[in-house]
Amino acid sequence: MVCMRWGRTLCLLGVLGLVSSPGLGSEPTDGGPSATSALGLEELTLWALEHNPALAAVEELRQEVQGGVVEARADAFPQLEAVAAWDRSRNPSFLNSPDFQDFVPPGFEPSEQEVYNLGMELTQTLYSGGKIAAALELASVLVDLAETSIDSARLDLAADVATTYYQFLGAQRAIETIELQERARRQNLETVENRLELGEATRLEQLQAVAALAQVRPQLEQRRGDALVLEAELKALLGIERDREVAVRPVDRLLPPGPGFDTLLAWADGQRPELLDLDLQIQSLELQQTIRRADGRPQLEFTGRYGHQARLAEDLTDSLFADWGVGFGLRWSFFDGGRRRGEIARLASQSRQLALQIEDLRRRIEVQIEEGLSSYTAARAGWEASKVAAEAAREARRVAAESYHEGIALQVDLLNAQDQEASSELLEVEAYYRALQAVARLARAVGMMPSELIERADEGTPHTPTTTTEESIATETSERVIR
Repeated sequence: MVCMRWGRTLCLLGVLGLVSSPGLGSEPTDGGPSATSALGLEELTLWALEHNPALAAVEELRQEVQGGVVEARADAFPQLEAVAAWDRSRNPSFLNSPDFQDFVPPGFEPSEQEVYNLGMELTQTLYSGGKIAAALELASVLVDLAETSIDSARLDLAADVATTYYQFLGAQRAIETIELQERARRQNLETVENRLELGEATRLEQLQAVAALAQVRPQLEQRRGDALVLEAELKALLGIERDREVAVRPVDRLLPPGPGFDTLLAWADGQRPELLDLDLQIQSLELQQTIRRADGRPQLEFTGRYGHQARLAEDLTDSLFADWGVGFGLRWSFFDGGRRRGEIARLASQSRQLALQIEDLRRRIEVQIEEGLSSYTAARAGWEASKVAAEAAREARRVAAESYHEGIALQVDLLNAQDQEASSELLEVEAYYRALQAVARLARAVGMMPSELIERADEGTPHTPTTTTEESIATETSERVIR
C-alpha cells in the first residue's frame, strides 16, 4: 500500500544531502517542538505531519472509510432483529362475509381486541449475483483511495514546510548581511566624524556617510517584517501557537547537480500518489458497474422467524402460542425501463474520462519536473556565479577601504564598494535558498519528500555560502531561535 512507504521515507530524512539531522529536542513541550535545541528540516517535517490540523482532518478520512468497510461487510452476514408489537383494533371483517350473517346472534357487535407479538426475525442473502463480493472489493479500493489522498496531503505539507523553512532561513541570512552592512556604515560614519574633527574630512563626506547609513534601515526593517511573516507561516504549518518559541538549524550543505529528467520522470511514475488515485478511481467505477449488473440477476434470500403471538400478555410464555416460519425469497429485476443500463453506461464513461485524466496528469507531471529541474539548475548556476561575484566584491570593498584611509580614494568609492558587496552577498544568499526551494517543488512534482529526493541525488561535500565577515560565518553555524 502507498502509505507504507512513509516509514522508510521519514527515516531517510536523517541522512539528507542538504540538511543535517540531530535528534528532536530533549524537552519537548505540549504546545510545540522544544526550544532548547535547534531543529532541522527532518524534525520540523515530522512535527508538522503529526500536529498540523489540516492534515489531521484529511487523515480522519481513514476512520470514515473504515466505517464504510464495516457497513459493506455487514451485507454478507445474517441480519437478526428482535420484534415486539402491541396492537389494539376493532375489525368488522367477519361481518362482511356473505355467509357469516346466518350465524350472528341478535345484538352481536364486534369488540375491540388486543394482540401481543414477541419474537425474532432473521434474513440471510444466499445469492446476490456477485453484488456483495463486488461491494466488499469496492470497500477495499476505497481504503486505498483514502490512503492516496492522505499521501498527497502529506507531500503537500512537507513541501510547504520545506519551502517556508528555506525562505525563513534565507530571510534570516539576509537580515544578518544587512545588519553587517549597517554596522559597517555606522563605523564609517564614526570614522568620517573623527576625521572631520581633525580637519581630514569634509562636511560633504559626513553628509554622504549619514545618508548611506539612513538608507540601510528601511531595507533592514523590510527584511525583518518578511522574517516575521515567514515565522508565523512556519508555526501555522507546524500547528503550534504563534507565541511559542522554536529553534531552527540552518542549512550547511553543497548543492549537488540535479538528477536527469528521465530519472526524475521514472521516479514520479512510481511515486506520485495522484496517479495511483486515478487508477483506483477507475477500479472503483468498474466495481460499481459490477454491482449494478448484479442488480439485474436473481437475488435469493432466506428468511425465518420465531416468537409468540397472543391476545393476552400472560400467554406470551406459553408454547401453545408459538409463532414461527421459514422461507426462501427470489427476486429478479429483469426489466427496469433501461435505468440500470443507463447507469452502467454513465459509470463506463466516467472510467474513460479518468483514463484520459491519467494521460493528462502524466503530461503535467512532465511539465512540473521540467520546470522544477530548470529552476533548480538556474538557481544553482546563479549561486555558483554569485559566489565569485561576492568574493570579488569583498576584495573590492577591502581595497576601497584601504585606499580611502590612505587618502587616494573618495568616500563615495568606499560607499559604492560596500553597496556592491552587500548586493552581491544578498544575491548569493537568495540564489542558494532559491535553489533549495526549487528542490522542494521538484520533490513534490516527483512525489517524494524534499529530503528523499536529495538523498537519491548525488551527494556533495558540506559547504557554507560565503558571508560578509568571520562574525557572520560564526552566526551561520550557531543555532537560531524563532521568537
